[in-house]
Amino acid sequence: ATSLMLMANYSGWLFGASVPETAVTEGSAEELSRLFLVQALYSLVAVSAYLLLYRPLAGEAARAVAEENRRKSHCGGFADVLRVMTSTPQFVLQLCSHGCFGAVGFVVP
Repeated sequence: ATSLMLMANYSGWLFGASVPETAVTEGSAEELSRLFLVQALYSLVAVSAYLLLYRPLAGEAARAVAEENRRKSHCGGFADVLRVMTSTPQFVLQLCSHGCFGAVGFVVP
């Protein structure tokens, strides 16, 4: 998960350098405005999906996760993240949305 979030920064730089160059004709304010509109609509869809689908953990489960995180804060790895991803599909959505927001955050100048 950490690697995905770290790479979102570099993906954002890549998109920020290449998307405007390929999607906008030089000197065209209309096309640039259209690109910004598409980015805004994408962000609106992503935020709406997050707000509609987010469900916090219930009381006892949240306490158990917090305790486990405190106990194992120095351990873990990709296998643990993969195990959580397979058992909690909601986490996959959150992980992907955070990665996309990181990438979009670097695209918008």
